[in-house]
Amino acid sequence: MLIRRMLWALNRPDDALLRNSATARTMKTYSFTVACAPAESGRDSDQIVDALYEAGCDDALVVERAGAFIVEFDREAATFAKAIFTAFDAICRAGLRPVRIEPDPLVSAAEIAERSGLTRAAISNYVKGARGQGFPIPAARLGTTSPLWQWTEVMRWLQGNTSAPIKSDDILFAHWIDRANDVLPGVIQRFRKERQQVC
Repeated sequence: MLIRRMLWALNRPDDALLRNSATARTMKTYSFTVACAPAESGRDSDQIVDALYEAGCDDALVVERAGAFIVEFDREAATFAKAIFTAFDAICRAGLRPVRIEPDPLVSAAEIAERSGLTRAAISNYVKGARGQGFPIPAARLGTTSPLWQWTEVMRWLQGNTSAPIKSDDILFAHWIDRANDVLPGVIQRFRKERQQVC
């Protein structure tokens, strides 16, 4: 029931992006990563990995890092919301607690260059206003030498102002990552209370 609430939040019928997207009507493979924490103790890494595969994560690569489990999916589904729903359902049934979905929505200038395929020098010029106009302002760390930008905003600007190979579907995917992470805190908060019903 909890995971279905998350699906509703991700997949609201009033979302224009969903209604107008071709990806909402055709099967597609979605690549995303879910960072997870063990929801119960007493199991070693091999047991947790086995539980994930038995729960239906055979389309994912599982890596343990610093006590957390990084589950990298290549999941086929009609929409990203449904891909996330089935992935979260499997993760919960395996006895893990989802913490965050990546790619991270906040990016540095270097990460913008890497993701967009443009040079760091070009991104630096856009940020400074030396080339182009209206580059998005940082979303975090404004007072530091390493500010962070909202990737969806940057993608829209790059698509309209540069030759970066950014497609509308790429922007839609980043939008879903943002939305999924927005509703995830509520999922985590309720997870402990409804653990028995979900998993």
